[in-house]
Amino acid sequence: MSDILKELSHSAARAQLEIGNYAPIRTQYRNAVYAAVGDFLFTEEGARITRFRNAFKKAVVEAFVPAFEQGMEDGGGEPLARGDDLDWVNAQVDAEFGHIDGLFQDLKALKKQSIEDGISILDGVADARADGYARGLDAIYNQGRVRGAGNRILTFGGPDGSESCPDCQRMKGQRHRAAWWVGHGLVPARGNPNYQCGTWPPNCQHFLFDDAGDVFTV
Repeated sequence: MSDILKELSHSAARAQLEIGNYAPIRTQYRNAVYAAVGDFLFTEEGARITRFRNAFKKAVVEAFVPAFEQGMEDGGGEPLARGDDLDWVNAQVDAEFGHIDGLFQDLKALKKQSIEDGISILDGVADARADGYARGLDAIYNQGRVRGAGNRILTFGGPDGSESCPDCQRMKGQRHRAAWWVGHGLVPARGNPNYQCGTWPPNCQHFLFDDAGDVFTV
């Protein structure tokens, strides 16, 4: 499969994502993150951080398992997380809670800084955070979809982006069953520590695709 065809397939996968059953889960989550961050930043000084932080965590609880299970269904598996699958996604929820605690400490400092430097330094922050965390939800969906694929053969490919680490170069062109990618912790998804580059977009743009040429991870 040529790089051009892979790129076309990748675009098609993203277009399908926009109208698929995962899209509303992602949109609702992004909107909730945007609201939690934006409301905290632009609420009067002294507002308790707890309300906004808890709203964000509630959004995580409401989005992670549905995104994961939608991925499992889209991958061809049973759309219900059990056993190791459920343990995995619950661990991601717990980890994200820790990230959110750190995020709001950073936002608190930024909000305080805006008193001296001007409120304009807050412009675009909520959008950027919402986009970033929505991409994190994509990683949850990807993991579910690959886990749902079971024995389907998936190949590592796609453009290198601005960074192509030794791990990505080693994996390019490798074909394995979906369960192998899961078992080795090598599903390409935002922040995967088993890749030197972390497969962070847009620096890394690699993905898995099946033998029909359809991109399997977004």
